[in-house]
Amino acid sequence: FDFHFVSRPLQIQKSRLTFDRFVIYATGCNPVTVDGYVDVANLSSPRTNLALQANNYQVLDAKRKGDSMLYGKVLLDLNSTIKGPVSSLVMRGNINLLNGTDVTYVMVDSPLSVQDRLADLVEFTSFADTLLVETEEQPQLALGGMDIIMNIHMDQTAKVNVDLSPDRSSRIALQGGGDLAFQYTPQGEMSLSGRYTLFGGTVKYALPVIPLKEFAVNNGSYVEWGGDVMDPNINFKAVERMRVAVPNEGGGTRIVNFDVSIEVKNKLNNLELMFNLEAPDDGEVQGQLAAMDDAERSK
Repeated sequence: FDFHFVSRPLQIQKSRLTFDRFVIYATGCNPVTVDGYVDVANLSSPRTNLALQANNYQVLDAKRKGDSMLYGKVLLDLNSTIKGPVSSLVMRGNINLLNGTDVTYVMVDSPLSVQDRLADLVEFTSFADTLLVETEEQPQLALGGMDIIMNIHMDQTAKVNVDLSPDRSSRIALQGGGDLAFQYTPQGEMSLSGRYTLFGGTVKYALPVIPLKEFAVNNGSYVEWGGDVMDPNINFKAVERMRVAVPNEGGGTRIVNFDVSIEVKNKLNNLELMFNLEAPDDGEVQGQLAAMDDAERSK
């Protein structure tokens, strides 16, 4: 993220560094406005009393690159305060993620996996370098003793996407909304609670020797946080309608509409991925499918 400031002097009066509609720009034309002061009367423990406000603030506008983990646009409204000693700041406020947001997260190691039932037919071999390269562990970012509580509202028109493969052939494009509560404690612990409910979107997913398929996300699917930021609970279903010729008892065939679905459930760190099949318009075929167990329908 790149930020820049206006060429405007700051004044110190009576041991206070005063901010009078001081503006901070990111990638767009609308700034964050800062009002208030930092009291430096006690240099060993300066105190702050600041208000931050922004409307339609474009905090991210990045194109996709080879090493990108996040790209796209993020637009938001911000209304918050920062108060207290610099060593133990207290931040409270609201963030609204706005219409026009279209951001993509690049998943390096996808947690989605399925049992390979084709292992006896085809062997897939990677010729990539298999030498283990140890990487240095990155230190966790600490915000000192900062105490943060922020309410996050996500507009229903905001788009959030996930690239599941480097070539973007397998990806998830989501559209939904919800209200979340984020907390960062002075001890360095983060928590997130609330539900992000989906109103639309698509899932493009490919399996070995099976062509890429596009599934429509079911209205009402959701991602829900109950505390752990990195391990939300997922309840997600996406469906593709297919028309297939099914043989009749008399020797002929008839066209049957099948709903082929991907279902993802459970915690992110222990996802359960299932494939299902339904024939909602044909009672006879649906009865046969209902008599199968989950594994048979998945095959």
